Amino acid sequence: MLKILFVCEANHDRSPTAEDIYRNYPGIEAKSAGRAFYATTPIDAKLAEWADVIFCMEDYQKDDLIERFSGILKGKEVVDLDIPDYYYRGDARLQELIRKRMEPWIAKFKQEGLIE
Repeated sequence: MLKILFVCEANHDRSPTAEDIYRNYPGIEAKSAGRAFYATTPIDAKLAEWADVIFCMEDYQKDDLIERFSGILKGKEVVDLDIPDYYYRGDARLQELIRKRMEPWIAKFKQEGLIE
């Protein structure tokens, strides 16, 4: 199973929506977290270590995680999906945008034999 962690600021809307989409995707184990201390599930070293790939919703989140967990994330993909904080959890437009931004990554994971 490819372990994917989705990260946004508060783990209220964007990253849980992404987790919902990919939770039952064949070959993927998905979780979500937020980078803020007040997040529903704040990211910590254990979650960062667990993940094979981390998808952040915004560039500053990616930069923050790389700085905070530099040793743990060495050699791991940390990707900015460039999804602004305009949406509520489960919003159809948010789901569509997440799927669109994840398409090339899903194709890459399939090509590399990491998922079905």
